[in-house]
Amino acid sequence: SKSGVWSMNGVAAGTAGWFRLKTNAEAVGGILSTTLARLDGSVAVSGADMNLSNIVIAIGAPTTVDSFTWTQPAA
Repeated sequence: SKSGVWSMNGVAAGTAGWFRLKTNAEAVGGILSTTLARLDGSVAVSGADMNLSNIVIAIGAPTTVDSFTWTQPAA
């Protein structure tokens, strides 16, 4: 378990409903790739994979992640 505050500033205006986390290409030598790790999920105020207190995103406005859950099946 990791604690801390996840936050971001909006780069586009709209209503969040989906997210993607991906490996930073710069961390692996700056090579553009279609095979780097990715994780997609749902966004909502509650009951989603990632919950935000406000799902309306404005350009340049800060948004804080209230909760994030990722479950991976056992191999």
